[in-house]
Amino acid sequence: MRAILQVLLPFLLVDPPMGRLSVTVLGAGQEVRAERYCAVLSPGSPEPVREVVLPADAAGWTLELKPGRYNLVCSAFGFSAKGPMSLEILPGETTEIRVDLKALVSLQGKVIDQASGKPVAGATIELLSQKLGQFPLQSALLTQHLRKKHLAVTNEAGSFRLPVVPQSETTLAIAGPGLAHWVVREVKVGPEGGNLGELQIPPGGDLEVRVRGAKPWQGKGVWLRPVLKEADLGVEVTDELITSLEKLTSVQVHQEEVIRLSGLVAGTYRLFLWDSSPGMWTFPSGATPGPFWVSEEVQVTPGGLGSYEFNIPEVEAVVELSGGNAASGDELTVRVSGPDYYIQSHPMTRLTLPKGNKDTEDIRFSRLLHHPGRYTFWLSETGFTGGRFLGEIVVRSGERGIRRVRASLSGGAIALRVVGAKGLPVKGAKVWVKEKGASCRLHSAYWCTATTGEDGLAECKFAPEQELVFWVWHEKEGWARFETFPAKELVANLRPGRRIEVWVVGEDSEPLQDFVPFFAPMDDDLLIQFASGTDQEGHVILESVPDTDGVLAFASFAASESTRPVAFLGLEKGQSGVLSPVRISRESGRVRFRFGSSNAPGSSSVRATELPLLYLEKDDLRLPGSLHILFGHSVAQRQAVEKSWRRLPEGRYRVVAADETCAVVSRSKPFVVRAGEETKLSEKVFSP
Repeated sequence: MRAILQVLLPFLLVDPPMGRLSVTVLGAGQEVRAERYCAVLSPGSPEPVREVVLPADAAGWTLELKPGRYNLVCSAFGFSAKGPMSLEILPGETTEIRVDLKALVSLQGKVIDQASGKPVAGATIELLSQKLGQFPLQSALLTQHLRKKHLAVTNEAGSFRLPVVPQSETTLAIAGPGLAHWVVREVKVGPEGGNLGELQIPPGGDLEVRVRGAKPWQGKGVWLRPVLKEADLGVEVTDELITSLEKLTSVQVHQEEVIRLSGLVAGTYRLFLWDSSPGMWTFPSGATPGPFWVSEEVQVTPGGLGSYEFNIPEVEAVVELSGGNAASGDELTVRVSGPDYYIQSHPMTRLTLPKGNKDTEDIRFSRLLHHPGRYTFWLSETGFTGGRFLGEIVVRSGERGIRRVRASLSGGAIALRVVGAKGLPVKGAKVWVKEKGASCRLHSAYWCTATTGEDGLAECKFAPEQELVFWVWHEKEGWARFETFPAKELVANLRPGRRIEVWVVGEDSEPLQDFVPFFAPMDDDLLIQFASGTDQEGHVILESVPDTDGVLAFASFAASESTRPVAFLGLEKGQSGVLSPVRISRESGRVRFRFGSSNAPGSSSVRATELPLLYLEKDDLRLPGSLHILFGHSVAQRQAVEKSWRRLPEGRYRVVAADETCAVVSRSKPFVVRAGEETKLSEKVFSP
């Protein structure tokens, strides 16, 4: 048997003979004599097995392939694309395929310089969006072919003809000498093509941007993005225009110090330098911003050459902690709130104290800071639930060196015993502790959040040696709020809260079930969530609502109710009993606030880097910052970008700008929010 296998084995391992594929590309039944692209793919794979671009004078495409099933896609100048088409290659045989493409139609027009009124020769018109065929592959060769296929250049009279798919809708990008990059949206193409007539394109200008100082990036994902704030020459600045122009004018940054931005619409800009390298968050296009640097306002004039300089600082922030009585295995987090989202959302560093550690002598944290602005440092024992204020520094543009924040943890631990009305310990009571006067330094300034155990005790470590604010709440036993200096043993005596009874209904008075109640005290940046939501009749009884001024809110987190607004009503101290039904409409409104000025609204003395806060008022009811998290955002910290609030009920609102001490900087003019609509605002809403 072994001898037989040795004889047969060489024959069993021989590959089957190759097959041949012959492709002829036709257009409207006639052989195409223009540039053609074809690719062969394995089913389910985005990578072409073989691909080719055939020039106009070339014959068809013939190639050898291993036997098997494949997909074929083809495209040609002047004709639509087609594919994927399934085919099978057999051993030793030739498979002939004739691909018949549909003819494209012409979209014509004339490019005119808006400033001079003269036609522009040599301008390029490129198709940005149109259904060209379903190409399930990734190919640089295909991208080049399609770009040439859907690109036209104007003649001496400024005229052009662009091949497009009939009965479709497309978007055009236009660029030319002396012109701004421009986008023409929602171009409708009829069955015979179309004529756009004269396209008035505004003149453009250039910017030279210098990047000096530190370059804290890898150079592979750094982009410079110009954002148009206000245009000259009467051009309306819409979100669609801004987004399109950003894509056309953004440039990738490497290690060079000077970057040229060309073909910008004349007007006022903000420049964003952002890092989208691997491991960083992407920005822009609606994603969460990653590390970025924002310029002051920059002016671009028609035919002019402007300039701006980023001088990136490199400051080593060193936090030195001394004293204290941290236990073995305790985890400490030092975090920093700064002028960009990446720093706000990530800890500066973490440290888990090793076993056998008896104190926190000489603990040192450090991190490089590369953004100008104010940085606030916090110590947290419980991740991101709060923090103890340690100190702050202000980093200037182009600054170098070391900045230190020193703090002592010698305050020790606090043991808080929570006692109910009958003098018995209360299990499951929520405890929040913060420094007095720290409510506006960070959205959640409570450096200790804890829940009492069986003995009614809650422990908070590393208490600062200054007056503290304590909030204690239990859904059945009551609440307490008091201010005192830290001590090793403290007692919180709960007192009964208010009894509130309310029904939550829809527009047609139908009961709304599972709407969760929240209470936000007016001045303490705290959000208390009740465990019991509304029942089948939309009814709920709240037994321990703290007897202080605040806002009662109702929100649903069910997917079916995702468009419902958050309902809220103000509660004055002493107000209790049965409330009027809370009526919630089906659709909510949204407010988008776009920043532009380098100073805070209504105040030239507060710089953008000092991060004033934005709150909302509805019908003269101020909505506490802690409540804003129900609208999709916490208190909006001011960047030169935009903020939005969602799930808002209809009504008249104001935006309130406050600094980090909670002092009001300015109140906007009133504006109206309507259900199902988005209200767009800018700093102009603060104008007198």
